[in-house]
Amino acid sequence: MPPFSAEHGALIISRSIYWNGRLILQEDPGFKGQKTFDCSITLDAALASQDERWRTLIHEALHACSAGYVRDDFETFRGWEEGVVEKLQRLLRPQILARLGVNADDEVFRRAEDGHLYNRYLAALEDLQWLTGMSEQEFYVDLLGVPIKARIGHVLSLANAMSGGRRAEFIRTFSKSNAVLKGDARWSLLRLKKNTGNG
Repeated sequence: MPPFSAEHGALIISRSIYWNGRLILQEDPGFKGQKTFDCSITLDAALASQDERWRTLIHEALHACSAGYVRDDFETFRGWEEGVVEKLQRLLRPQILARLGVNADDEVFRRAEDGHLYNRYLAALEDLQWLTGMSEQEFYVDLLGVPIKARIGHVLSLANAMSGGRRAEFIRTFSKSNAVLKGDARWSLLRLKKNTGNG
């Protein structure tokens, strides 16, 4: 596998990175990639020789740049983290791969992202981003720099600068989006069963 440096993504978004440099290849882990809370990154070994690995590596490396990346907050506000990181992965991937000198087939990434589990988070966040008037990169990099548990309040505070009608539309949209973005109890239950050997 060609060398991977998470610093490329951190430099593009001007964020510190919390990664211990360990990239673990694991056989059949039950996920494609995972940024663990001990600051290592685990990748499904089956992806190691495939172009698709780049989207997974970049996604997990961006978790390492995320403010307030702690387990309880992540599980409570899962969409506020996974949606932000996945959108930034898609936005920044071309720049990161260019810096790495990687020439990968975009069709591979498109297939992986069509129908992706996190697309619902992206749709919810995109509705909010559009109403703020901020550019995509500005909106998502801004959120990445806000601790996960504070992102709801931070986004709500953006409504303060809006006029009455627009503010009301933003609050309505926020309510719908937040229902999608906050933690999914079913996901947490499945995780608990897996960790206790019951699932």
